[in-house]
Amino acid sequence: MLPIELRQAKVCDVDFLIEAIIEAEKSGSDKISYCTLFDLSEQELKAILRNILAEDIEGQQLCISGFAVVCVGDKAVATCCSWIEGQDGMSSSIITGSLLGEYIPDLNFKIGAEKNDLLKSIHIEREKGSLQIESVYTRPEFRGKGFIRKLIQYHCKNKSENQKGVDKIQIIVAESNTSAFTAYQKMGFSISNKVVGNSDLMKYLPSCSRLVLESKINLFI
Repeated sequence: MLPIELRQAKVCDVDFLIEAIIEAEKSGSDKISYCTLFDLSEQELKAILRNILAEDIEGQQLCISGFAVVCVGDKAVATCCSWIEGQDGMSSSIITGSLLGEYIPDLNFKIGAEKNDLLKSIHIEREKGSLQIESVYTRPEFRGKGFIRKLIQYHCKNKSENQKGVDKIQIIVAESNTSAFTAYQKMGFSISNKVVGNSDLMKYLPSCSRLVLESKINLFI
């Protein structure tokens, strides 16, 4: 049996991290929200994500050092990203939005900006001081092995050791992603908030409703 390693992500993992970000955005659908909102091809999006990840700016979901990965042998097979919301006084949505504005071509960014009012209807303000989990992904052939639980435990352990007073962990999921919701429930997460947006969002997103799932860090340590 090949050895299993759990470690922080490295620059050499970027292609896999981009795959994870895109698949997480799909949430079990065929819609990549970055592409539909900004009128980008998947290849254009990959190039943009590569540039943003290279900046490695912490406190948000598009940051190499925020990811941990599970490797089977020398192959990365599962990953997720984490950060403490608002740790440096700025919300993750502002940081990510600034990075997207820097690397998405002006015309495409303007196309996305025209949908701001629509997106506000489904916006969730992440809770300051909580551990946020994003871009959760396991390659299909390695699912059902408990790798996501191990990754969440890894993030919780690291953050609790380095950041005192952090006791809450949150994950935002599309309500339509029932398989993810069921899996998180089995891990001990429960719904703390639900936001239902304008139905026109279905043109661009996998779902027009989102769930905030919440648990305590000490359950994973």
